[in-house]
Amino acid sequence: MNNAIKNNLGLLKNRQRDRFVHKPGNLGELKKEKYDHIILRPEVLKEIRDRLQKDRKDTFKKRLILFLIILVSLIDLLLL
Repeated sequence: MNNAIKNNLGLLKNRQRDRFVHKPGNLGELKKEKYDHIILRPEVLKEIRDRLQKDRKDTFKKRLILFLIILVSLIDLLLL
């Protein structure tokens, strides 16, 4: 335990130690791409929202039907 405390104190005192800084290394400088954000009309946003909600509902229905089929088949196998 004393050894761990000594090591930690040694790390605190060492001012020359490299701090964690993002260094790209061999990758070169990382350049952030700039995107021009398109401002959409409220009608288009509502259309997208409605389409996503419909897709989520359809996916949920498919998963529920698949789950019920698997559940019924397992119950059928157990009862035989």
